[in-house]
Amino acid sequence: MTLLKKVIVLVVAFSLQQMQAMQVVKNICQKVSSWCKSRCCGKVTRDPNRRGYANGDRRRDEERALVKIAQAVQIEIGHAQCKCKEEDAFCIVRQKSQDVVGVFDGHTITKSPCLAQEAADRLFGCMNEKTADSDTGIAERIKDYFNQTELYFSTRQDANLSGICAVAAAIQCVEQHGRAKLKITIANLGDCRAVLYQGREVLLATRDHKPDDKGERERIERAGGSVEKGGLELGDAFRVGGWYGCSRSLGDYYWKGGSSSKGLVKGLSAEPEFYEYVAEEFDNFYMVLASDGVWDVLTSGVLGMLASACFQEGYSTQQVADFLIKEAALISRASYNDLQPHEQVHDDMTLIVVRPTWKRG
Repeated sequence: MTLLKKVIVLVVAFSLQQMQAMQVVKNICQKVSSWCKSRCCGKVTRDPNRRGYANGDRRRDEERALVKIAQAVQIEIGHAQCKCKEEDAFCIVRQKSQDVVGVFDGHTITKSPCLAQEAADRLFGCMNEKTADSDTGIAERIKDYFNQTELYFSTRQDANLSGICAVAAAIQCVEQHGRAKLKITIANLGDCRAVLYQGREVLLATRDHKPDDKGERERIERAGGSVEKGGLELGDAFRVGGWYGCSRSLGDYYWKGGSSSKGLVKGLSAEPEFYEYVAEEFDNFYMVLASDGVWDVLTSGVLGMLASACFQEGYSTQQVADFLIKEAALISRASYNDLQPHEQVHDDMTLIVVRPTWKRG
């Protein structure tokens, strides 16, 4: 046999071996495919409520992981109040996978009813009706609460001279790459304030909606309103149209234009401002929500110094809340000379402290 013939024979033999190998692989693939079809009964079932995952396995795994992480994290909440006018209220909603807290500062003229407690009760009902299992995001649910509450109060004939400033926060435990994190969603309307701290350091603070704030002044003027000083009888402070001290609130239809009024000023808004923060480190992390009665006498920085010192001394979250209110009340009594004998403070004070910790054991 010549050399050429030998090469041809080898090539043919190699080709035959390749073909045989490919056939073997094809047979194996067919068997695997048949086995898979038999296991799935020829189709993959999909639950429309499970976002398309086969049999919902992946979502169930995610839910189990989230529950496990949430069980390892404990959210401590403390609250305290010091009242002189009975115009403040607060709300705390504890749920399996999230907590919602809110502070409400009411204001009224003459004998109109104060709406703060009613607004707090509506938030409690709204969050309990729409649980964490809802497909609606927490920011959308809180925004819907503000919209529906504003609409509800607009139908109240006795609410024209009453209004509310509010700050609400949702605390959700989330899991990312096997680590527990806190997702905090805040909605602020008016001059209540929420502040996030790491020790004494301010991580985030909501913006007070005051008429002299640059962003608020521009928004008011775009809406056809004005920002003017109210005169000595109104504290000589900047006000919307020279009358109203906050640029955003619920209610106040005498000023905005509601059920029985055309409105005296333009630019007042009932739209809350939203903030979102994800806390990855829990050491020395906490959040404080308070009405303006607290922030009038304690700056965000000073309050953080006091709270951080208390936590370092081993105070519980409730003890820190009690301490902060007592200090704010002492400063109020020392700072305001026009208090009546029966008045403990110049304005109602309401405060909530939220702190995440790892569960022991």
